[in-house]
Amino acid sequence: MLTYYFTSYYFRIMKTIITLTFALFSLIAMGQVSKLKSESFFGINYKPLIPFGIVGDAPLDLQNGNLRSTVSSKLGYSFGAVVRSRVTDLIALETGLLYTQRNYQADITLSDSNLYAHSEFGIINFDLPVNALVFIQLGRNIYANAMLGGSLNFNPSDVRDTVNLGTGPHQFIFAGSRYTKAPEKNGYLSFAINAAVGFELRTRKDGTFYMGVASKIPVSPTLEVGTAYRQSQQGYVLGNQGILSGATFSLDFKYFFHNVENKGWQYNGGPIEQ
Repeated sequence: MLTYYFTSYYFRIMKTIITLTFALFSLIAMGQVSKLKSESFFGINYKPLIPFGIVGDAPLDLQNGNLRSTVSSKLGYSFGAVVRSRVTDLIALETGLLYTQRNYQADITLSDSNLYAHSEFGIINFDLPVNALVFIQLGRNIYANAMLGGSLNFNPSDVRDTVNLGTGPHQFIFAGSRYTKAPEKNGYLSFAINAAVGFELRTRKDGTFYMGVASKIPVSPTLEVGTAYRQSQQGYVLGNQGILSGATFSLDFKYFFHNVENKGWQYNGGPIEQ
């Protein structure tokens, strides 16, 4: 509950920042209208997700009596295709389609029985981002940029894992389900705030090379998780549950292909000429 209220407060702040940022982009664009030269580029994007614990991806500790569980982030990745529409040399919009996999591990212990289980799992989602970028030219072909925007995310499935300790009656269970405040919506769709800073090298013939760091902050928690211990002979069950924010920090690599200029003769007539 505390996590949810914190996330809601954080989202209100970020919503205000996004509104002011887009207003600033509009003013800059209006000031550069005389330099307008819209151009679009297709590229690829790869992000290794690194669990630094600085954007809400710190380990989650759960405890209920003698049952203690820790759910920790592991290295994940995101990759896909992006399209950048450059309004001017210093302003651009980006969108695309990204496949993202966050990886976690769950360590579950029953302290009074010296029983332990380890589970690894991943959750996937598909991202449709819309981001605005502002550039600062540092050299002839080198630019620094800052990015801010949001993404619509599709979360296709839940996760579950069962660990049986040998042939005995002891069993540990891990389960994760899409977070939603309205059960009838099933949590398939969610929203997140994107932010990034980086540098890029623009070349005329070899395309554009970009490297930076990025963060993705979900508007609401991503996953409800629960762990349980079951003793089949006595029908004994002990469990606990919590919420994962799903926030990520990553390195950010992009490559945009250069546009080929057709300098040859082009036919400009209509489909039928008389």
